[in-house]
Amino acid sequence: MTADPVTADLVIFGKEWGVRPSGTEQLVRRLVPQSRPQGRRALWVNAAGARASLDAGPAAGGIRVLTPRAVPMLCHPLSRRANRHLLGRQVQGAMAEAGIARPILWASWPTAVDALGRLGERAVVYQCDDDISALEGGDRGPLRAMEDELVERADLVLASSPALAARFPRYKTILVPHGVDMGLFAAPAPRAPDLPDGFVAGFYGGLTPWIDTDLIVAAAEALPHWTFFLIGPIPDHPPALSGLPNLVLAGPRPHESLPGYSQHWTASILPLRDTPRMHACTPLKLREYLAAGTPVVATGGPALEGYREVLAAVSGPDWFIRALAVTAGNTNSPDRVRRQRARVAGDSWDEAARLVADALDRL
Repeated sequence: MTADPVTADLVIFGKEWGVRPSGTEQLVRRLVPQSRPQGRRALWVNAAGARASLDAGPAAGGIRVLTPRAVPMLCHPLSRRANRHLLGRQVQGAMAEAGIARPILWASWPTAVDALGRLGERAVVYQCDDDISALEGGDRGPLRAMEDELVERADLVLASSPALAARFPRYKTILVPHGVDMGLFAAPAPRAPDLPDGFVAGFYGGLTPWIDTDLIVAAAEALPHWTFFLIGPIPDHPPALSGLPNLVLAGPRPHESLPGYSQHWTASILPLRDTPRMHACTPLKLREYLAAGTPVVATGGPALEGYREVLAAVSGPDWFIRALAVTAGNTNSPDRVRRQRARVAGDSWDEAARLVADALDRL
């Protein structure tokens, strides 16, 4: 496909903008400011189910955000038919207000396939950060079928891991590993005022099914003199996590404030279940933990490959607990901090965005 002389604008179908920055958001924040002299604008379309708002207002620089109305049950044939019309009309209006025409349509979730062909797009990009076939719960068949359709119609596929890239046609797939914002996570940050004193095992992120909450509980019971401080959305019914005096469900915190916690707690914990889904993915927080400089104690098998020399990769509660105990005397090791940060220094989001910008300009 021949590129126009003007850098193409973007219409991105992603998660909710600005809540917990996804890999897509990290890239888009850098692609718009670093665009070529002609400029690049972007419209970010929040996923269905995000907080309701029809305002397509500015978010950052040349990026505008739209939260459209959509019919629930996005994979149902009747809902898909309705959403093709409803979603297309709303996005078309927001594009007109932003002065966007003939954009590159960027989908970070398969349900965006229903917008294809309605927006005058010049090209389609699918960014895959997750193994759809390994999602927990529900009927994955319709979603996988939507992904297959999206991949077939895409001009470019961005995959965040080699395992994911291997699932797609080689001729139109590039590997774009997750990055890290070294400027945010490695620069010294003041200690968060609500971070407990003493030994603290810290975690941030959603308590999703691939987080081993049983392991957290076992460690909290075995180490009563430690505080287990968990930052992130609190599930309606957090299994077994409530009632322990040394386990704190702290709730969400702004992304920019996280180094004030992760640089100052005793150890960052990443208790991942060894599941098919985690075989294909690398959690965003892994590189951020390493950049923060405190010891990292993690489980999870293949998700840790390439990082085992700079973290404590363990299996089972006994070794997890022992590794945490060891960190109590190793928190301020300058050599360990240097090695951790050196391992992820080349994995910046800026470098990932340059790789994507070059690929977009070839469409």
